[in-house]
Amino acid sequence: MTGTVNKDIAPEEIVRAGKGMKKRQREAFLEDLLAATSPEYLASILDARADYQARRAKSHEELFPTAPRIILHPQPIVKTLRKMVRTDRTRR
Repeated sequence: MTGTVNKDIAPEEIVRAGKGMKKRQREAFLEDLLAATSPEYLASILDARADYQARRAKSHEELFPTAPRIILHPQPIVKTLRKMVRTDRTRR
């Protein structure tokens, strides 16, 4: 993350700036802020990465092989449903 911040900034200004960000940008900013201000959080990330590399961690698929996959980007489904609704309305 780049940019400059006045060290005397009020929490309200940070909240206002966060509300003006796009969702992904805001999530990245909050994660960076948490990592920069919390040594415990940063250590937990490093521990998790080490566990993953040492194969001490399992994937979601390994833990729940029969669970349905979560749709992370439902936008194509929404578009399909809208087309279906439009088509159905024109048939009436």
